[in-house]
Amino acid sequence: MWCLGVGGIDMKQYILDIVHGISSIAKGMWVTFTYLFKPHATVEYPEVNVESMLPPRYRGILQVDMDLCISCLACERACPIECIVIEDVKGDKTFVTSKLTQKPTPKVKYPLRFDIDIAKCMFCGLCVEPCPTGAIHHTRKFEGSVTNVADLTYSYIRDTDIELAEKQVELLANKKEKEQA
Repeated sequence: MWCLGVGGIDMKQYILDIVHGISSIAKGMWVTFTYLFKPHATVEYPEVNVESMLPPRYRGILQVDMDLCISCLACERACPIECIVIEDVKGDKTFVTSKLTQKPTPKVKYPLRFDIDIAKCMFCGLCVEPCPTGAIHHTRKFEGSVTNVADLTYSYIRDTDIELAEKQVELLANKKEKEQA
C-alpha cells in the first residue's frame, strides 16, 4: 500500500479523483469555449425578418381571395373542427379564372358570409386542398395575437361582395321572370 491518509483513505486514489475531476471540468469548458466562436442561434425577433427564415411549406394564418371564391363549400366541409362558416345565395352564372388551373370555373353561388375562426383553426391545410380555384391559402403570417379572443374570427366578406351577390340574385330573378313570361 502506497500511503494511508487520514481516516484510511488511499492517497493515490484521492489524487487520481482530483485529476479526473479537473480533466472533466476542462473538457466541459472546452466545449463551452468552442461555442464562443460559432454563429449565434438566437434570432432577435423584432429586428430580424423572421418570415424569410420560415420553411417554404410553412402554414400561417389563412387568407381568402373573395374574387376567386365560387362558394362551393368544399373548404367548410373539409374542415375537421368546423372553424369555417359560409353562407351564400344562388345567383346568375358567371365564370372565375382558377388560380390553380388558369381555366374558367363556373360560379353559381355568391357568398354573403365567409368567416374563419383562427382561434379554433389547427392550421392543418385540409381546407386548402379541395378548393377548385385556389381562393383559400395559408399566408406566411404567424403573428396573430389579439387582446380579445372574439377578434380572432376573421370575416373575409367585403361590402362589394354583398352588393355583387344581391345584384346576381336580382339578375337571376329577372332572367326567370323573362323565361316564365
